[in-house]
Amino acid sequence: MTAVDEYLKRAEAAWDDPHHFPDDETLRQIALDVGMTDDESLDAHHRAEELAEAAAQALQAGRLQEALQAARHAALLSPVTAEHLVLVARVYTALFDDSSDPAHLELSLSLAARAAEDHPKSAAARDALVEARARSPRYSISWRQAVLIVFILVAVSGTMTFCVRITMGPEVTQEQTEDIRRQLEEAGPPPTRH
Repeated sequence: MTAVDEYLKRAEAAWDDPHHFPDDETLRQIALDVGMTDDESLDAHHRAEELAEAAAQALQAGRLQEALQAARHAALLSPVTAEHLVLVARVYTALFDDSSDPAHLELSLSLAARAAEDHPKSAAARDALVEARARSPRYSISWRQAVLIVFILVAVSGTMTFCVRITMGPEVTQEQTEDIRRQLEEAGPPPTRH
């Protein structure tokens, strides 16, 4: 067994919780423990690229379990590449679309969020996160909520328009003010009730 194969075996074991991709330090320590050389590290990167290509083809063909296995291995072999972790997230999104299993969506969300956090400039990571969130009821609103929001906005807008019209009534000239004052003086005080 080569050092790369041993690394992949141990890295896969370290990824025992699918929600938590192993951190860089853990993967680096595994590489040191198995004695990976620079050449083997380069070989691992090339294998990761080949696996990512195979995963993308399997995903396109709808062979989702095959795509998942290849994408996971690609992500573990080249953990500094955001696109490989994004590919795993996209496979989980496809699994969710296929099965409607919320666990797949949660995995997609957590892995896409990790990729976006680790690689904030990666458009692919942001897109994968947006794509996963679009499927999640936690990040979307129902049509009833949308209607309620529109109703509230219309009510607030109407109230504000009414208040503005009252406070911004027609301008009264000095002459009109004097006419009103004179009419009030001529009318006298209002009658009092007993």
